[in-house]
Amino acid sequence: MAIIRYAVVLWMGQSLIFSVAAASLSDRAENPYFRIQVRNVFALVQFVPDATPPKPSPPLPIIKLTGITTILGDKRVLLKIRFPGTGREESCILSEGQSLDQITIVAIDEKAARVTVNNSGTMAVLTFGSDPR
Repeated sequence: MAIIRYAVVLWMGQSLIFSVAAASLSDRAENPYFRIQVRNVFALVQFVPDATPPKPSPPLPIIKLTGITTILGDKRVLLKIRFPGTGREESCILSEGQSLDQITIVAIDEKAARVTVNNSGTMAVLTFGSDPR
């Protein structure tokens, strides 16, 4: 008896689904505004994201710490900066807060012989024995 009820309920469910699907298809044919959607008056297209990969960021300047001084009462660092791709090499003396191009001196610790540098948004700690790369 339970099997017969299950079969009847299943048959009624399928009938309901098929009648709704048939009604939506006939509704589409009778709808006078359906042609607007098909015609695509505004020439709307599906957005397809650009498949090109993002350009790699340019290489960072190579900074080498060559000295730290406190002669004039404030802390200053002596740096040698090599800009890749241009072949340009520049020596400079900067104090805390000063910058050259995209390089900013954040902190100078003369006792530990360390300098914290913001190199184009990348924080780096320079020491005398460190590799400048």
